[in-house]
Amino acid sequence: MKEKQKIDVAVFRFSIIHDFVNGIMLDHGEKERLLREKCDRKWVIPHSDKTSISRGTIQRWIKLYEESGNNLESLYPRGRNDRGKQRALDEETCLGLIRLREEMPDVTVPFIIKIIKKRDVVPPNTYLPLSTVYRFFHQHNLMRKCATVEDRRKYEAEMPNDIWQSDVLHGPKLIAGDKRRKTYLIAFIDDHSRLIPYGQFYTSENVQSFMHAFEQALLTHLFE
Repeated sequence: MKEKQKIDVAVFRFSIIHDFVNGIMLDHGEKERLLREKCDRKWVIPHSDKTSISRGTIQRWIKLYEESGNNLESLYPRGRNDRGKQRALDEETCLGLIRLREEMPDVTVPFIIKIIKKRDVVPPNTYLPLSTVYRFFHQHNLMRKCATVEDRRKYEAEMPNDIWQSDVLHGPKLIAGDKRRKTYLIAFIDDHSRLIPYGQFYTSENVQSFMHAFEQALLTHLFE
């Protein structure tokens, strides 16, 4: 990429992060609001087909800019001479990753990277790209096993009348004497056939109303 193009990109990136690096102290809520707004917007990004920016990307730009002492060149796009090739992990790092995975087989890859740095298994400034560690674990069959997916298919009773379900629905108001009273539809549904054996409106959804509806449903079913 030519120098002019790099400047264009850097200026655009600065326009995204200037709210966070202009010296004005923002509270946590205001920072979160600004981050959401910037992530939700569509952008015309110089020399790119992308139109959106992720939260992690914005935070990375902020970190690069601040750690460089507010140098605009820190926001230049970085070329890759090894594009298309896997970034090499030294032997010590590979052994450390394998040991940690064996020790903690069920944790996530980002957690492994965090722990390996915390335990000083690798030098403090070692850059461990997430994609590289994922690829390393895949190649050595060290990815954590996914838990068995629970069967969440809808349950259905095997035969009609094995199970009835009940529910209460708020109904229209009616005038009783000089008062307007609310009504409640108490109804039962057969779990297998989905037919409704009984339903009736009541002026209360208390236990007495429910038991009356249930008795009527049983009587209706018995004398069908």
